[in-house]
Amino acid sequence: MSTPTTQALTCPQCGSSYRAEDLDAARGVLTCRYCRSLTLFRGTPASDPVQRPRPAVELPRRFTVEDGLQGLVIRRRWFQPSFVFLAGFCVIWNGFLFAWYSFAGPEAPLLVLVFPALHVALGLGLTYFTLAGFLNTTTIQVGADSIQVRHAPLPWPGVAHIPAMRVTQLFCKERIHRGKNGSRSTYEVWAVLDDGPTKKLVSGLDEPDQALFVEQRVEKALGLADRPMPGELPR
Repeated sequence: MSTPTTQALTCPQCGSSYRAEDLDAARGVLTCRYCRSLTLFRGTPASDPVQRPRPAVELPRRFTVEDGLQGLVIRRRWFQPSFVFLAGFCVIWNGFLFAWYSFAGPEAPLLVLVFPALHVALGLGLTYFTLAGFLNTTTIQVGADSIQVRHAPLPWPGVAHIPAMRVTQLFCKERIHRGKNGSRSTYEVWAVLDDGPTKKLVSGLDEPDQALFVEQRVEKALGLADRPMPGELPR
């Protein structure tokens, strides 16, 4: 009896091609060597992998949902305890700079006045970010005509407006940020448009379930069937 072939089959999670050694014929399971997801195998060359039912993601922390006559509205509050620490840091940082200029006075040499300029810029930027963390909410509104993403009350990059009829699929990505103190991950939700390109809907999410929740609810609101996308966040 011949061994079932995995030729031309791809992982429904990340789009990678399977190899013969990825198949556990006894259990009828394929294991992706890249994302480590498991997929059932029906055992015929023409068969596609059978994706197991995708569980619904529960409402994440700091999220609220309204689903009524005006369409779907998802809101995410930015505030989390880390912003309290940042607020204290801003007070100390900006207080030091205030004291510096107060002691220096208007008669101080130009170098004394210009030297902390970069620190002032950093302090102002960090203060604005911290205020946004305390006050801002991201709103994703899905209507019959469009998907809109906005951040308020403080202006912030990442506003989006996409005609709903152009969206054919949504998927999530992990973004890894590397620094001298290690790395951390944030998560994004992207839309695939009907003519091929992709457009970012939401970024900076703290947990993978936040991105997957947005993807699931927006797909449901638009009546889109979920399908795997290359390079997407494993589920």
